Amino acid sequence: AARPHAGGRGGTPSRSRALSTLSARLAEGFSAAFGGAPSGVVRAPGRVNLIGDHTDYNDGFVLPMAIGLETLVAWRRADAQEVWVVALDM
Repeated sequence: AARPHAGGRGGTPSRSRALSTLSARLAEGFSAAFGGAPSGVVRAPGRVNLIGDHTDYNDGFVLPMAIGLETLVAWRRADAQEVWVVALDM
């Protein structure tokens, strides 16, 4: 019998392994670009608004939904007043 998906933050075990592998690749790329380990890695799930953008705060209708894309960012605080960005997949 099929097991229902429990949902939640972790997702499926294979999804968790893929995210762990991607996070490790991101940390390695960060170290190569900036000469040290990141302080952390954060993830933002993708989403799209099917009805409209910037209408929710004007009492309009929106229909946001998740999509199967995401953004991961490795970060570390620096003393400079600049932000440096490197993309691993471009």
